[in-house]
Amino acid sequence: MIKDNTEIIKVASIYMALNIGSGFASGQEILQFFSGFGWAGYLIGLTVFILMIYGGNSMLDAGWICKDDHKISVYEYFGGKFIGRAYNVIIPILFFGSYTIMVAGAGSVLEQFFDIPNIIGRIVVVVASVLSLFLNFQHISKFIGHIGKGVALVIFIISFIVIIKGIFNITQISTFIQENPFKTPIDTFYGAAILYSGIIVLASSQFLFDVGKELNQRSSGYYGAIYGSVSFVLMALVIHTAILLYFDKVYTLPIVTIYFAELISPIVAFMTVILMFVAMYSASTITLWSVSNIIKKKFSFWRKRYIAVLCVLGGGGLVLSTIPFGKLVSLIYPINGMFGVFLIILIAYKNRRRVYETEESSDVDSTDNSEDIT
Repeated sequence: MIKDNTEIIKVASIYMALNIGSGFASGQEILQFFSGFGWAGYLIGLTVFILMIYGGNSMLDAGWICKDDHKISVYEYFGGKFIGRAYNVIIPILFFGSYTIMVAGAGSVLEQFFDIPNIIGRIVVVVASVLSLFLNFQHISKFIGHIGKGVALVIFIISFIVIIKGIFNITQISTFIQENPFKTPIDTFYGAAILYSGIIVLASSQFLFDVGKELNQRSSGYYGAIYGSVSFVLMALVIHTAILLYFDKVYTLPIVTIYFAELISPIVAFMTVILMFVAMYSASTITLWSVSNIIKKKFSFWRKRYIAVLCVLGGGGLVLSTIPFGKLVSLIYPINGMFGVFLIILIAYKNRRRVYETEESSDVDSTDNSEDIT
């Protein structure tokens, strides 16, 4: 069969983009789950790469299998009705946690670069995200969401440049990390690898399942998962390398990538800050829409009640975002990761059952054929 390269690129881009949020763009996510473990961060990247391919391909393939079933969720497919329905309730709560992280990140961006009070940036993003949905501007926020991909590319280039500039710092890495141990969300690098893989798989789960239903070729999911995983992990490891080279300068900063941009030039730093702030607004709007839309469908809200829900969610996000950005990442992401790890276990169990049932069916067919011959 001829591969559909356009469809493969589309799947790979979606898989990569789904996991590039404020935590990744700020560098804080990489700092806590990769760089805090020093050289072991590269082993973490390898583990994430393997589990990204496995999880992504499994969810896309599940979507392909469930093409004609528009009611089932990815969690019900892999976990059955009981576990699946529990996940359907839990996921909006986890998304709300992600919304809070994005709001906090927006405040930290303006505070770190412009020295504007953190609360100003957070209020701007909350008000903008609530108004965007109130005025039915979801299509605008989705369009602006493409800026997130541009921000990821800019950060990749910036990180690559500062790696070249700071390559001679490589001899100082091990010494500094040993003398100044960084507090990571989990103590062991292998635990961080599994937990971060869970974060990736959970964040992509329902979206990839839905993408799988729309595929023209089943193989596009397989190759798309591979290329998307390669792109994402490569970007993560480039940022990880840059952080290691400047670890003593950035390990206390909320937005690591602003420091990298400042190393190149003030103009690059200014443009990066603006792009990141707009991307955080867009990502927070889409995340808030996801949460509010689930609630709206569940309870069939009419418009005035929906507006009230948006205001409550926005206000809640504003209050919770008073927790420092880095602290929120270390608190919320591990929780998401644990649910993601359990989802990976469910995926592995379901896949093994499918293989067993296929083998059993083949054995039965073979027995029937032998009986017919005799």
